[in-house]
Amino acid sequence: MDWQVAAEVMFWLMGGLDSRAWVHVWIALPFTLAASGLLLACSRDLDLMSLGEDSAQSLGLDVERTKQIVLLGASLATAASVAVSGILAFVGLVVPHVVRLILGPAHRLVLPASMIAGAGFLVTCDILARVVHPPGEVRLGIITAAFGAPFFLWLLHVRRREMGAA
Repeated sequence: MDWQVAAEVMFWLMGGLDSRAWVHVWIALPFTLAASGLLLACSRDLDLMSLGEDSAQSLGLDVERTKQIVLLGASLATAASVAVSGILAFVGLVVPHVVRLILGPAHRLVLPASMIAGAGFLVTCDILARVVHPPGEVRLGIITAAFGAPFFLWLLHVRRREMGAA
């Protein structure tokens, strides 16, 4: 077996920022900016969509077009991120929920705050991955999952309790 190929596969499956340089930032930047612009431009539409598709449509929103634009923006942002860092579990699930708990539901605040908080969370997890087991390094995806999985389970528990199914 080619060990170099196996190492690359493990990198993408476990994610990480090791061996990343500024050139990787410059490669992902145009796609990330385009995706961010698309999503931020849809913040009002996303607020309407949170009322439900029927309500949003009755208020004049082209729901199908909005879903297509948001899907394009989210896919573009995800593709750029995964191309540079591999798969990093729970970042996109945990961070926006925490930001929404702090800032409320307005997407004009939640979207940019989630982008900044997600980057901060990722850098913090990367630092932990580098210092938790010296001289080696724990894969970044393991650290993000260690924070994300318990939070996600807690969130499911809270939602279940709110729905009345103890």
